Amino acid sequence: MKVWPQASLTEVQCVIEKLAPNDGYRDAYRKMEESYLPAVCDWLRAQPRGRLLEVGPGWGTTALWAKANGWSDITLLDVVDRGTWITDELLDMVGGRYIQGDICAGPLDERFDTVVMTMVVGHLKYSPVEALEHVRLMQHGWALISALAEEPHPPAAYGYDWRAVPRYGEATPVADMVVCAYNEDTFAEMVREVWPLARVWRPPGPVVFAEV
Repeated sequence: MKVWPQASLTEVQCVIEKLAPNDGYRDAYRKMEESYLPAVCDWLRAQPRGRLLEVGPGWGTTALWAKANGWSDITLLDVVDRGTWITDELLDMVGGRYIQGDICAGPLDERFDTVVMTMVVGHLKYSPVEALEHVRLMQHGWALISALAEEPHPPAAYGYDWRAVPRYGEATPVADMVVCAYNEDTFAEMVREVWPLARVWRPPGPVVFAEV
């Protein structure tokens, strides 16, 4: 397993670009990351280096940054097969576990000091509140949730109505990539269904965050 020195986000992104299994990261995703990952890294710097869970790790940028900045116990949970975006080589660099599973279906039977779930809720095929309830059950410390809150938002199957997204198993999931859209108000409303005292903020840019 590679031992990482402390590394900047840009340095980590360059590694991800080299290891990505296709050109999607280089052509589109890396630029999108720059709209929210600096804020994620700033938040993570203040967290204890305990057990870290990332739900929906994407291409693995946050996980590799965490490895390079003091975390040694990292778990990645994603609905897609390992290798879709995160290669075995990258997972070896992270030194973590990859668990294929759907956060909408239920929590892992574990607790984590820090949970990160960024840019996931808009894509969830089933109720985002149900998914966040599962996150809460895995929390031992703080969690960070985020969503795209761009106006106008790209088309979404359920528009801005997160309450209309069915609970797990109650309907056939839609095929749309974006299931539900959010703005700052609807995101805050949704998150506070699970954590009534959630701190919600939106730094400059198109992404809204909740610390819970």
